[in-house]
Amino acid sequence: MPSRTLWLWTFLALLGLTTVLGVLGVMLPGIPFDEELFGTSILLTAFSLLGLLASIAISRQRLAGLAWVSLGFLVVGVLLWLFAIWASDILHWKTVDFIAKIGSYFTSPGIVALLAALLGQLRLDRQLGRLVRIVTIVASIATGLLVAVMLWDDSLFYNEWVGRTFGASLIITALGTIAVPVLARIEFVSRRDGDDPSLGRHVEVWMRCPRCSREGERTANRRELCEGCGLETTVTIIEPRCECGYLLHGLPEPICPECGRAVEESNWWRAAPHG
Repeated sequence: MPSRTLWLWTFLALLGLTTVLGVLGVMLPGIPFDEELFGTSILLTAFSLLGLLASIAISRQRLAGLAWVSLGFLVVGVLLWLFAIWASDILHWKTVDFIAKIGSYFTSPGIVALLAALLGQLRLDRQLGRLVRIVTIVASIATGLLVAVMLWDDSLFYNEWVGRTFGASLIITALGTIAVPVLARIEFVSRRDGDDPSLGRHVEVWMRCPRCSREGERTANRRELCEGCGLETTVTIIEPRCECGYLLHGLPEPICPECGRAVEESNWWRAAPHG
């Protein structure tokens, strides 16, 4: 699997290439193929951004197969689009239009699969977040299908109900894509700031004051004053987590349930038995 550094260098290389092509197309309009250069610059910029997002999902390993599928569709789509751009002066316009449509048929499911892979990376324990994620993915699939149908039959662009349905599904997809990460963040903050001792956040610890040697209980990860001398202390507990960020607490087996990575038994954070 390519490393994250390789993904980033590939992304920067594409950005550099698209920058050069875009500048040539804008600043030197008299050179041959100036429109093709400008179109190629825009196309590679958009697809390199999508490729970077796909690399994030692949590096997280969760739903990596779906991310690879999306990347494959996107690569085929961009190649067809590039061929349509550079062959527009050679082939008949109907042939170019057909090639562009086929490129769209690959691009659309690639974007939908990428969105599903990215949203699937987010940890959502509450029913609301999971429901919004499912609705968003379903809406994105509907949007992709409507795009394919309208491209196949141009007359559907002027159909009122097809247009309304497409607009509604597009709105749900866009707003849901924003809402799902926000809901995941809300759940994360709730877990982090909650009183669940399994998070290692507010567990009670026994310590001795370094100034007056008074012993007593303190609450981890909170600023507390010594009852003897008033010294402010903070006991920090950092709970072990998997590389994907999943909390390694009370695991039934040495495998991360979030991404499938192997976990050493020494990293199994377990609360002390009561009684």
